[in-house]
Amino acid sequence: MAHCFARTLLVSILLAAAGEACAQDDVLRRAYAAIEERTQTEFEFKMAGITRQLLGSGAPVARIAPIKERMKMLTYNRAVLFASCADEAEKDRPLNAPRIP
Repeated sequence: MAHCFARTLLVSILLAAAGEACAQDDVLRRAYAAIEERTQTEFEFKMAGITRQLLGSGAPVARIAPIKERMKMLTYNRAVLFASCADEAEKDRPLNAPRIP
């Protein structure tokens, strides 16, 4: 249930950021969609490792929540950076050029 909520939250955040762009909305959405699964998988993998390390060290479980929030922010920022780069690259392409998958 927590993974489903985290994934839904991450996707919502990514799509909300993409919604602000008018002319390049399609490019941003395609870029986000292209990295969504990989980004979510990496986030879950990193959080599993962090959780194992914290629990193995005897740290209180309460320390996981702030770390998870920071990891969400880093993951989001990385996705935004990737999509912004894709958006910028698309602006420089000729109108008749085939789309990059």
